[in-house]
Parts: sequence; structure tokens; C-alpha cells
Amino acid sequence: MKQLIFAGFFFLIPSVLYAQNISEKQVSFVNKFVAAVDNNDVKKTYTFLDTKYRKEQTRFLNGNKEQLVNELFSGTGMDDDTFVVIPVTEVLRIEVAEIEPNEDGSFVYIFRVRDSEHDILASLTLIKKGRRFGFVGAVG
Repeated sequence: MKQLIFAGFFFLIPSVLYAQNISEKQVSFVNKFVAAVDNNDVKKTYTFLDTKYRKEQTRFLNGNKEQLVNELFSGTGMDDDTFVVIPVTEVLRIEVAEIEPNEDGSFVYIFRVRDSEHDILASLTLIKKGRRFGFVGAVG
């Protein structure tokens, strides 16, 4: 029994250290982002994207900011394995499903996103430049 407790103790250490890497400011930023998406607010959601990413993608999309935001959440349906894009304007519920740290200090956030017909897992990368956080989605 002591061996099991000992093994369990070492299993928890990485989780505790990982949790310490996520600052209160990061949690606050992500919560505000989730609230903007939950409110189907395209303009507000756009402000949570990384500035460089916004500029590059908006240029690529010929200035169509709404298209950029509405194509953020794409992934495989949890029920039927079909690829789905859920526009922000149709999101009924969004929640953080998982957070994965990257070696470069960024984090991959996997969101569970639902609309009236689909339930998907979609990932966005959260980066920090200086004091500012910003999400980056698919490129191109």
C-alpha cells in the first residue's frame, strides 16, 4: 500500500508544477475570452486574438474579421467524427477541456464547443508577448 501512495505522490508532482505555470492573469484572460464567445460577441472575441495573428489572417481574408472569428472553432465531432466548423455566432456553450503546455512557454487550449447540432473539441494556442496574451488559431 505504501508503494501505491509513493507512486501516486510522484504522479501528482508534475500536475502541481504545471498548475503553477498558469498565472492568475492568464486564467482571467481565458475566462474573459470564454465569456465573449459564450455571448456570441464577434467583435469582443476578435480582441482576444494575438495582434500579429489578427493582422496576418485579416489580410489573408481580405479584411473580413468576422470570417476570421467565425472560423476559430473547428474540429472533429465528438459524436460522429465529421469535421465541423462552429461559428462564434452559433456557439451555445464553450468550456476549457484541457490545457497542454508547450516548450516555448505557450499553451494549447482545447475547448469543448457546442452548437445546436454539434459537439467538438477545438484547439487554440495561447501565447504571451510582453504582458499581453493572445490566441492563435489555424493559419491560412
